[in-house]
Amino acid sequence: MVTAVVASQLVSEGKLALDTPISRYLPHILPLAERITIQHLLNHTSGIPDYLSDPRSPIQKSAKRLIANLVAPRSFDATVGIARRLPRQSEPGDLHEYSNTNYVLLGRIIEEVERTSFAESVRKRVLRPLRLKRTGFASRSGRIPDSSIRTYLPSGERRRPSAFKERLYDVTRHTYFLGGDGGLYSNGVDLVRLLEGIWQGPLLNAASRDALTRDLVEEHDGQYLYGLGVMAFPTSCGRTVYGHEGRDLGSYTLALTDRARMRHLVLVMNRSIDGLAGADKTLTAIRNIAFCDASQL
Repeated sequence: MVTAVVASQLVSEGKLALDTPISRYLPHILPLAERITIQHLLNHTSGIPDYLSDPRSPIQKSAKRLIANLVAPRSFDATVGIARRLPRQSEPGDLHEYSNTNYVLLGRIIEEVERTSFAESVRKRVLRPLRLKRTGFASRSGRIPDSSIRTYLPSGERRRPSAFKERLYDVTRHTYFLGGDGGLYSNGVDLVRLLEGIWQGPLLNAASRDALTRDLVEEHDGQYLYGLGVMAFPTSCGRTVYGHEGRDLGSYTLALTDRARMRHLVLVMNRSIDGLAGADKTLTAIRNIAFCDASQL
Protein backbone atom coordinates (compact mmCIF):
# COMPACT_ATOMS: atom_id res chain seq x y z
CA MET A 1 0.00 0.00 0.00
CA VAL A 2 2.81 2.40 0.81
CA THR A 3 4.39 2.03 -2.62
CA ALA A 4 0.99 2.59 -4.25
CA VAL A 5 0.38 5.68 -2.09
CA VAL A 6 3.68 7.25 -3.16
CA ALA A 7 2.90 6.47 -6.80
CA SER A 8 -0.60 7.95 -6.39
CA GLN A 9 0.86 11.13 -4.90
CA LEU A 10 3.14 11.48 -7.91
CA VAL A 11 0.16 11.00 -10.22
CA SER A 12 -1.80 13.75 -8.44
CA GLU A 13 1.25 16.04 -8.75
CA GLY A 14 1.48 15.42 -12.50
CA LYS A 15 4.86 13.69 -12.20
CA LEU A 16 3.53 10.27 -13.17
CA ALA A 17 0.60 9.05 -15.30
CA LEU A 18 -1.20 5.74 -14.90
CA ASP A 19 -1.39 5.12 -18.64
CA THR A 20 2.30 5.82 -19.31
CA PRO A 21 4.34 2.80 -20.49
CA ILE A 22 7.10 1.78 -18.12
CA SER A 23 9.55 1.93 -21.05
CA ARG A 24 9.49 5.72 -20.64
CA TYR A 25 11.24 5.38 -17.29
CA LEU A 26 13.01 2.03 -17.72
CA PRO A 27 13.80 1.54 -21.43
CA HIS A 28 14.30 -2.07 -22.54
CA ILE A 29 13.85 -3.30 -18.97
CA LEU A 30 11.59 -6.21 -19.97
CA PRO A 31 9.83 -7.58 -23.04
CA LEU A 32 6.62 -5.66 -23.83
CA ALA A 33 7.74 -2.75 -21.62
CA GLU A 34 6.26 -0.36 -24.18
CA ARG A 35 2.82 -1.98 -23.59
CA ILE A 36 3.00 -2.30 -19.81
CA THR A 37 1.73 0.78 -17.99
CA ILE A 38 2.09 2.14 -14.48
CA GLN A 39 -1.48 1.03 -13.81
CA HIS A 40 -0.64 -2.52 -14.90
CA LEU A 41 2.12 -2.59 -12.29
CA LEU A 42 -0.11 -1.15 -9.58
CA ASN A 43 -2.97 -3.61 -10.08
CA HIS A 44 -0.82 -6.62 -11.01
CA THR A 45 -2.16 -7.04 -14.54
CA SER A 46 1.22 -6.58 -16.23
CA GLY A 47 1.78 -10.28 -16.87
CA ILE A 48 5.35 -9.89 -15.59
CA PRO A 49 6.43 -13.10 -13.81
CA ASP A 50 7.00 -12.99 -10.06
CA TYR A 51 10.72 -13.31 -9.38
CA LEU A 52 9.87 -15.38 -6.30
CA SER A 53 8.30 -18.06 -8.50
CA ASP A 54 11.66 -19.01 -9.99
CA PRO A 55 11.97 -22.77 -9.37
CA ARG A 56 15.69 -22.26 -8.74
CA SER A 57 15.06 -19.75 -5.96
CA PRO A 58 15.87 -20.94 -2.40
CA ILE A 59 12.39 -19.85 -1.37
CA GLN A 60 10.98 -22.51 -3.72
CA LYS A 61 13.43 -25.26 -2.81
CA SER A 62 13.63 -26.19 0.85
CA ALA A 63 13.89 -24.62 4.27
CA LYS A 64 17.52 -25.72 4.47
CA ARG A 65 18.37 -23.91 1.23
CA LEU A 66 16.35 -20.87 2.26
CA ILE A 67 18.01 -20.56 5.66
CA ALA A 68 21.43 -20.70 4.01
CA ASN A 69 20.46 -17.77 1.77
CA LEU A 70 18.55 -15.53 4.18
CA VAL A 71 21.05 -12.67 4.10
CA ALA A 72 22.44 -13.11 0.60
CA PRO A 73 23.07 -9.84 -1.28
CA ARG A 74 20.18 -8.97 -3.62
CA SER A 75 20.08 -6.37 -6.35
CA PHE A 76 17.50 -4.77 -8.60
CA ASP A 77 19.25 -6.00 -11.74
CA ALA A 78 19.44 -9.59 -10.50
CA THR A 79 15.80 -9.55 -9.43
CA VAL A 80 14.59 -8.24 -12.78
CA GLY A 81 16.90 -10.68 -14.55
CA ILE A 82 15.10 -13.55 -12.85
CA ALA A 83 11.71 -12.24 -14.00
CA ARG A 84 13.06 -11.72 -17.52
CA ARG A 85 13.94 -15.39 -17.98
CA LEU A 86 10.70 -16.78 -16.52
CA PRO A 87 7.79 -17.59 -18.87
CA ARG A 88 5.08 -14.95 -19.18
CA GLN A 89 1.63 -16.20 -18.17
CA SER A 90 -0.54 -13.48 -19.69
CA GLU A 91 -0.52 -10.36 -21.86
CA PRO A 92 -0.48 -6.85 -20.33
CA GLY A 93 -3.91 -5.94 -19.02
CA ASP A 94 -5.46 -9.39 -19.46
CA LEU A 95 -5.78 -10.63 -15.87
CA HIS A 96 -4.62 -10.12 -12.31
CA GLU A 97 -1.68 -12.24 -11.21
CA TYR A 98 0.11 -11.07 -8.09
CA SER A 99 3.79 -10.47 -8.87
CA ASN A 100 6.29 -8.92 -6.50
CA THR A 101 8.31 -7.90 -9.55
CA ASN A 102 5.68 -5.26 -10.36
CA TYR A 103 6.42 -3.40 -7.15
CA VAL A 104 10.18 -3.81 -7.46
CA LEU A 105 9.79 -1.96 -10.77
CA LEU A 106 7.51 0.66 -9.21
CA GLY A 107 10.13 1.32 -6.55
CA ARG A 108 12.76 1.96 -9.22
CA ILE A 109 10.38 4.16 -11.27
CA ILE A 110 9.68 6.25 -8.17
CA GLU A 111 13.44 6.68 -7.79
CA GLU A 112 13.73 7.80 -11.42
CA VAL A 113 10.96 10.38 -10.98
CA GLU A 114 12.01 11.64 -7.54
CA ARG A 115 15.76 11.50 -8.13
CA THR A 116 16.29 10.03 -4.69
CA SER A 117 16.15 6.59 -3.10
CA PHE A 118 12.85 4.80 -2.76
CA ALA A 119 13.35 4.65 1.01
CA GLU A 120 13.85 8.41 1.23
CA SER A 121 10.70 9.04 -0.84
CA VAL A 122 8.71 6.87 1.57
CA ARG A 123 10.18 8.62 4.61
CA LYS A 124 9.42 12.07 3.17
CA ARG A 125 5.97 11.30 1.82
CA VAL A 126 4.54 8.80 4.32
CA LEU A 127 6.53 8.16 7.48
CA ARG A 128 7.31 11.74 8.51
CA PRO A 129 3.89 13.26 7.74
CA LEU A 130 2.20 10.53 9.81
CA ARG A 131 4.95 10.53 12.49
CA LEU A 132 5.36 6.77 12.24
CA LYS A 133 8.15 6.26 14.77
CA ARG A 134 8.08 2.45 14.74
CA THR A 135 8.05 2.01 10.97
CA GLY A 136 11.10 1.91 8.74
CA PHE A 137 13.32 -0.10 6.44
CA ALA A 138 15.44 -3.07 7.32
CA SER A 139 19.19 -2.62 6.95
CA ARG A 140 20.97 -3.87 3.85
CA SER A 141 21.78 -7.00 5.86
CA GLY A 142 18.10 -7.51 6.71
CA ARG A 143 18.30 -6.40 10.34
CA ILE A 144 15.28 -4.79 12.01
CA PRO A 145 14.91 -3.36 15.56
CA ASP A 146 15.46 -5.85 18.38
CA SER A 147 12.05 -4.92 19.82
CA SER A 148 10.31 -6.49 16.81
CA ILE A 149 8.60 -9.86 17.06
CA ARG A 150 10.59 -12.89 15.97
CA THR A 151 9.28 -14.61 12.86
CA TYR A 152 9.42 -18.30 12.04
CA LEU A 153 9.10 -20.76 9.19
CA PRO A 154 8.39 -24.48 9.57
CA SER A 155 11.14 -26.70 8.27
CA GLY A 156 9.22 -28.16 5.32
CA GLU A 157 11.88 -30.74 4.46
CA ARG A 158 11.50 -32.02 0.90
CA ARG A 159 8.60 -29.65 0.41
CA ARG A 160 8.18 -25.91 0.01
CA PRO A 161 9.46 -24.10 3.11
CA SER A 162 5.97 -22.93 4.03
CA ALA A 163 4.58 -26.45 4.39
CA PHE A 164 3.69 -27.32 7.96
CA LYS A 165 6.24 -29.12 10.09
CA GLU A 166 6.93 -29.04 13.82
CA ARG A 167 10.47 -27.68 13.62
CA LEU A 168 10.63 -23.89 13.28
CA TYR A 169 13.42 -21.69 11.96
CA ASP A 170 13.91 -18.07 13.03
CA VAL A 171 13.84 -16.03 9.81
CA THR A 172 13.43 -12.56 11.33
CA ARG A 173 16.56 -11.27 9.67
CA HIS A 174 16.60 -11.63 5.88
CA THR A 175 17.25 -9.66 2.71
CA TYR A 176 14.14 -10.57 0.73
CA PHE A 177 11.58 -7.80 -0.05
CA LEU A 178 13.84 -4.82 0.69
CA GLY A 179 12.41 -2.64 -2.07
CA GLY A 180 9.01 -1.48 -3.26
CA ASP A 181 7.57 -4.99 -2.84
CA GLY A 182 7.41 -4.89 0.95
CA GLY A 183 10.59 -3.65 2.59
CA LEU A 184 9.02 -1.94 5.61
CA TYR A 185 8.79 -3.15 9.19
CA SER A 186 6.12 -1.65 11.45
CA ASN A 187 3.90 -2.31 14.45
CA GLY A 188 0.16 -2.43 15.07
CA VAL A 189 -0.27 1.18 16.21
CA ASP A 190 1.63 2.58 13.24
CA LEU A 191 -0.35 0.40 10.84
CA VAL A 192 -3.60 1.88 12.17
CA ARG A 193 -2.13 5.36 11.69
CA LEU A 194 -1.16 4.38 8.15
CA LEU A 195 -4.71 3.24 7.38
CA GLU A 196 -6.08 6.50 8.76
CA GLY A 197 -3.54 8.47 6.74
CA ILE A 198 -4.60 6.74 3.54
CA TRP A 199 -8.37 6.74 3.95
CA GLN A 200 -8.91 9.95 5.93
CA GLY A 201 -5.86 12.02 5.01
CA PRO A 202 -3.41 13.63 4.84
CA LEU A 203 -1.58 11.31 2.45
CA LEU A 204 -4.05 11.46 -0.44
CA ASN A 205 -6.65 13.85 -1.72
CA ALA A 206 -10.21 12.58 -2.27
CA ALA A 207 -9.71 11.89 -5.98
CA SER A 208 -6.51 9.90 -5.41
CA ARG A 209 -8.13 7.99 -2.58
CA ASP A 210 -11.10 7.01 -4.71
CA ALA A 211 -8.81 6.01 -7.59
CA LEU A 212 -7.28 3.29 -5.41
CA THR A 213 -10.54 1.33 -5.53
CA ARG A 214 -12.29 2.66 -8.65
CA ASP A 215 -11.37 -0.07 -11.13
CA LEU A 216 -11.17 -3.30 -9.18
CA VAL A 217 -10.02 -6.47 -10.93
CA GLU A 218 -10.66 -10.00 -9.74
CA GLU A 219 -7.79 -12.02 -8.37
CA HIS A 220 -7.25 -15.11 -10.51
CA ASP A 221 -8.31 -17.44 -7.66
CA GLY A 222 -11.32 -15.29 -6.77
CA GLN A 223 -10.20 -14.62 -3.18
CA TYR A 224 -10.39 -10.82 -3.41
CA LEU A 225 -10.63 -7.85 -5.76
CA TYR A 226 -7.61 -5.64 -6.40
CA GLY A 227 -7.29 -1.95 -7.12
CA LEU A 228 -4.16 0.21 -7.11
CA GLY A 229 -2.11 -1.46 -4.39
CA VAL A 230 -5.27 -2.23 -2.43
CA MET A 231 -7.12 -5.47 -1.79
CA ALA A 232 -10.91 -5.45 -1.41
CA PHE A 233 -12.52 -8.20 0.66
CA PRO A 234 -16.27 -8.89 1.01
CA THR A 235 -17.80 -9.52 4.43
CA SER A 236 -20.83 -11.47 5.63
CA CYS A 237 -22.81 -8.27 6.24
CA GLY A 238 -22.33 -6.94 2.73
CA ARG A 239 -19.60 -4.44 3.55
CA THR A 240 -16.43 -4.29 1.50
CA VAL A 241 -13.23 -3.63 3.41
CA TYR A 242 -10.00 -2.33 1.92
CA GLY A 243 -6.33 -2.68 2.70
CA HIS A 244 -3.65 -5.28 2.15
CA GLU A 245 -2.09 -8.41 3.53
CA GLY A 246 1.63 -8.99 3.83
CA ARG A 247 3.15 -12.44 3.51
CA ASP A 248 6.75 -12.04 4.55
CA LEU A 249 9.10 -14.87 5.47
CA GLY A 250 7.73 -16.35 8.66
CA SER A 251 5.05 -13.74 9.27
CA TYR A 252 1.61 -12.66 8.16
CA THR A 253 0.14 -9.16 8.47
CA LEU A 254 -3.33 -7.90 7.59
CA ALA A 255 -4.37 -4.23 7.66
CA LEU A 256 -7.95 -3.43 6.61
CA THR A 257 -10.43 -0.56 6.84
CA ASP A 258 -14.19 -0.23 6.60
CA ARG A 259 -14.21 3.14 4.82
CA ALA A 260 -17.83 3.93 5.67
CA ARG A 261 -17.32 3.62 9.44
CA MET A 262 -13.52 4.04 9.58
CA ARG A 263 -13.18 0.86 11.59
CA HIS A 264 -9.77 -0.78 11.26
CA LEU A 265 -8.43 -4.28 11.67
CA VAL A 266 -4.73 -5.02 12.09
CA LEU A 267 -3.64 -8.62 12.53
CA VAL A 268 -0.06 -9.85 12.92
CA MET A 269 1.15 -13.44 13.17
CA ASN A 270 4.78 -14.43 13.64
CA ARG A 271 4.69 -17.42 11.33
CA SER A 272 3.72 -17.92 7.73
CA ILE A 273 0.15 -18.98 6.96
CA ASP A 274 1.04 -20.54 3.60
CA GLY A 275 0.31 -24.23 3.88
CA LEU A 276 -1.39 -23.78 7.26
CA ALA A 277 -4.61 -25.79 7.24
CA GLY A 278 -7.77 -23.70 7.60
CA ALA A 279 -5.94 -20.36 7.56
CA ASP A 280 -8.07 -18.72 4.85
CA LYS A 281 -11.28 -19.83 6.54
CA THR A 282 -10.10 -18.46 9.87
CA LEU A 283 -9.09 -15.14 8.35
CA THR A 284 -12.50 -14.81 6.71
CA ALA A 285 -14.16 -15.40 10.08
CA ILE A 286 -11.95 -12.78 11.74
CA ARG A 287 -12.84 -10.21 9.09
CA ASN A 288 -16.55 -10.90 9.52
CA ILE A 289 -16.36 -10.58 13.29
CA ALA A 290 -14.27 -7.40 13.20
CA PHE A 291 -16.43 -5.57 10.67
CA CYS A 292 -19.86 -7.13 11.11
CA ASP A 293 -20.14 -8.30 14.72
CA ALA A 294 -17.56 -6.59 16.90
CA SER A 295 -19.45 -7.75 20.00
CA GLN A 296 -17.68 -11.11 19.59
CA LEU A 297 -14.23 -9.52 19.95
